[in-house]
Amino acid sequence: MARATLRLPGGRRLEISGPESDKSVLGALVYSEGEWETHIQALFERLVQPDWECLDLGANIGVHTLNLASLASRVFAFEASIENFEFLVHNVRVAGLAEKVDPINKAVWREAGELQLFWSEGLAGCAHVMEDGSSDLGRAQLRSVVSNPFLEESLFAGTCRRVEAICLDDWADNIGLSRIDLVKIDVEGAEVGALQGARKMLARHAPLIVTEYNPACAKAYFNQPPSAYFTLLSEICEDIRIVLPGGIVSAPIGWSYLETYLARDAEWADLLCSVKGRGARFGVLGEHIGE
Repeated sequence: MARATLRLPGGRRLEISGPESDKSVLGALVYSEGEWETHIQALFERLVQPDWECLDLGANIGVHTLNLASLASRVFAFEASIENFEFLVHNVRVAGLAEKVDPINKAVWREAGELQLFWSEGLAGCAHVMEDGSSDLGRAQLRSVVSNPFLEESLFAGTCRRVEAICLDDWADNIGLSRIDLVKIDVEGAEVGALQGARKMLARHAPLIVTEYNPACAKAYFNQPPSAYFTLLSEICEDIRIVLPGGIVSAPIGWSYLETYLARDAEWADLLCSVKGRGARFGVLGEHIGE
């Protein structure tokens, strides 16, 4: 077990735990002295209301779960890896937020069943599901999408195991979900499968979606073209924007703009999307860039 400091909304700092050799989340927190995806945290601080209920899909060890739970009334936190999940539960308890968080040790997918999960302690934040595969394939896939050439090869060593996957539409019906205001999604290329299983839930509750858009992961793990996730988001959402430094957001974008942005400025982007039906409840935050 390793420890690092995390800064929560409002400036509170606490110590959280994670895998001993992890460079993807714990290592990044140590290096940044407690800062994690500050543009997303700033967006949450400006956006999330005290009565909101949120979903965190791909919660990992709980960094954004803790951010959301510090602001909202309830967070359902989904994490497929049992190792990450145990740290998630521990960190939520240590933060004194257990009454606000429902941790769920499941993958989310288009249908209930089982998936393969590749997990590496050295890159625990990059755990990813596959419809099928082996540890050797999972390692090769991970190596193909992690561009940092200075990471030791030993960090990519990991294991593959079967994990339970659920369909969010079924889950929402089973628990009688009455509202959901925001869904954060970072599931390492499995976003299309996750949303395909959540269309009814999203249409019913019209939440905001804050999601990582990483076409390299979608290509490596599921052989999807770069536009596949954007096409699905465009069917579900009436408004898609890029989250910029400081938590401000762009003007609404189309695929051509995002494609150029990814090629020019970054390998991935974080998006704020308004599900159709939310309408006037979605406010524009900060300055805009044009398409």
